Amino acid sequence: MLLDIYDKRQEKYGHDAQPIWLISDEAYNRILLNNNEFISPATVYPYTFICYTYAKTLLNPGIRLGYVALLNKLPLEYRSLFRIYLPQTMGMNGFMIPDCVSQYMIQDIETLSISIDMQHMQKKVNMMLDTLLSIGYKIPVKPQGTFYVLVVSPLEDDRVFCHLLSKYNILCLPGSVCSIPGYFRVCLTANEDMIEKSRYGFKQAYQEAITSLSNDRNNKNDGDL
Repeated sequence: MLLDIYDKRQEKYGHDAQPIWLISDEAYNRILLNNNEFISPATVYPYTFICYTYAKTLLNPGIRLGYVALLNKLPLEYRSLFRIYLPQTMGMNGFMIPDCVSQYMIQDIETLSISIDMQHMQKKVNMMLDTLLSIGYKIPVKPQGTFYVLVVSPLEDDRVFCHLLSKYNILCLPGSVCSIPGYFRVCLTANEDMIEKSRYGFKQAYQEAITSLSNDRNNKNDGDL
């Protein structure tokens, strides 16, 4: 599909037209569920920025260490401009620069990456899915990778519902923070015991939300009368 779009554009504007660049965020390309295999779009579309961070495989979300790569078969002019502007961008944004400890471990970073037991991760995913679905939550897309499950919020305001969950010591990320309003994100880095104990809180919060919606509808109907 990408190549079709590119070829049609080249036919319309000629081969001297600037390419359409694709940014491929591959932070989770080693954290795959259901025996999935990751294939980078760069294998079929050369004008791709491959972006990778070691924060996920090191289980250290605050670390600023990774890379942006281009294929070496791209024209030299693009690769040269990339080498010029990327360091400048990092210099203007100090928070993008790795700390001292991270810089020292760069040469060994691949061997330092934590081996994540994906079978165990799959088990925790299944536990969480079974828990949420049995309560009544809706999960349109089951996770194929990463540490997260994206769940439909029973309340229209996902921030309000996440605040409701916090009453039961369950901390979730409102989808509106990630430009996905109406959803909330559950992190699966918790252990199995924590997932099992969360069942009660998820159930209580869900029931409170459904009761609240029912009361709102009844009040509206009474007002209409």
